[in-house]
Order: sequence, then C-alpha cells, then structure tokens
Amino acid sequence: MFLDYVYHLPIMIGNLYVITSLITIVFPPKKINSWHGYRTPASMKSEAKWNFTQKNSSYLMLKTGFILLLISSLKTIFGSNFEGLINFTILFVSVVIIFFKTEKAIKKNFSENVS
Repeated sequence: MFLDYVYHLPIMIGNLYVITSLITIVFPPKKINSWHGYRTPASMKSEAKWNFTQKNSSYLMLKTGFILLLISSLKTIFGSNFEGLINFTILFVSVVIIFFKTEKAIKKNFSENVS
C-alpha cells in the first residue's frame, strides 16, 4: 500500500505544485507574514523583496510542477518503475532548485545595501 503512494509521488506532488502555484499567482500574499508564501530571511526583509519573491517562486513552482507531471507521464508511457528512493530524490531536488533559484534571483535583483 505504501509503495503505491511512493510510486505516484511525482504526479501527486506535481499536481500539488501546479495548484498551489496557480493559487499563489492569482492570490499572492499581500503582506509579509510567517505562515503563507515563500518565507526566508531574504524574502522577508522588505515589501519589494517579498512581492518579487512570491511571484518568482510561484512561477518556478509552476514550471517544476509541470516537469514532475512530465516525469510521471514518461514513467507511465515507458513502463519504468522508479524506486521510492529515486522519487524522493526527484522531489527533494525540485524543492532545492526552487529555493536556490529564488534566492539567486533575490540577490540578482536587489543590492545588499538596500533592504
């Protein structure tokens, strides 16, 4: 039973990423808060960084969600059965990519001496 869930993790998380990112794109968090949105110390330093980060991370999550859905589709079409560890690795890598790309975009678009 558990292995059935592990086998379908990329499609479940891919759908979750797509739905969550679309909700955040349409209804972004208006103010800096500690419970909703992309929350890191860098993103919470100013309203400008907060607004930029919410939009940037939402679009990255949307792209990543579609990639996870593509991986799931290819896995189904070609009959390849990824092991659970590989599925968890794919999901972990997707979160790491979103985090590092968003943090890099913050540094690129905002100088350090401006909060």
